[in-house]
Amino acid sequence: MEQRLTTKQLVANAIGIGHAEILKKLLGQASSEDILSEGKLLLCLEAACESGYADCVKALFDQDVLAVTAGENIWRALCIASRSGHSDIVELLLQKADNTFDVNRGGLNGDTALHLASHCGHVGVVKTLLDHAVKLDVNAKKDNGKTALHEASLWGHGGVVKVLLRHAVDLDVDAEDNYGNAPLHVAASEGLSEVVKMLLYHSDSNVNEKNLVGSTALHEAARRGHATVVRELLIHFRLNINAKNDNGNTALHQAAWAGHAEVVKALLGHEDLDLHIRNKYGETAIYIAQNKGFNKGLRILEGAGAY
Repeated sequence: MEQRLTTKQLVANAIGIGHAEILKKLLGQASSEDILSEGKLLLCLEAACESGYADCVKALFDQDVLAVTAGENIWRALCIASRSGHSDIVELLLQKADNTFDVNRGGLNGDTALHLASHCGHVGVVKTLLDHAVKLDVNAKKDNGKTALHEASLWGHGGVVKVLLRHAVDLDVDAEDNYGNAPLHVAASEGLSEVVKMLLYHSDSNVNEKNLVGSTALHEAARRGHATVVRELLIHFRLNINAKNDNGNTALHQAAWAGHAEVVKALLGHEDLDLHIRNKYGETAIYIAQNKGFNKGLRILEGAGAY
């Protein structure tokens, strides 16, 4: 004998294929208590948000079932829609939220909806949150201290970075994470030259900001061998090319230690570079290159007059 599907199963199937009209009929015929049991419809709401079925999400609100307007449910749905990149659903959820709704609430690892959208590179969702979310904190930090701008900068989402820099009110472009890194640090460390360029020329950006170990963005780029980023940083008129970290190392020390010849060449092209700075251990960049067996760098430095 063929087993009939329950109402909850039919509802789940309708949402699974994004069929809003069938969903409306099922919701109209069923008792809300039956559907609400075991929180099945909450899972369906989340599935609709993840799949991008805005009409199904709207149908759930229109039928006023499962108290979908409750802040907890909207928050969970908002995080899913933001992570999945569905700006139309994000806008719908924000419209349904009441004035007690906290759009800045953090979930796992402290991620807010804005963090999730920025991490995933969803420009449309970020714009929607900036335009429609009441009391949105663009500088909210997750558990590791990173803001949405950190997330977008770290993962190279230039479109999101651009939107945040242009449209986020009171954005702290130099916000520090738990390690003292600003968005410029993380972008420079990852070699993301286009993002570095955007951050660098924001009016509030501090190119010489130091993290908890005293490193600037230039230190990070030099240490990781990102010559293109180094060249971009060198253009900035406020750059201190001889800035020292907590060990007294300059960017040139870092490049010599790591064996990055192209970075050494780039640094040598800056007129303010001091070849002879010693770190806290009394070491110059050329001493480090010699000690590490970095022969190519050694020849380059000798050719520039280092000793």
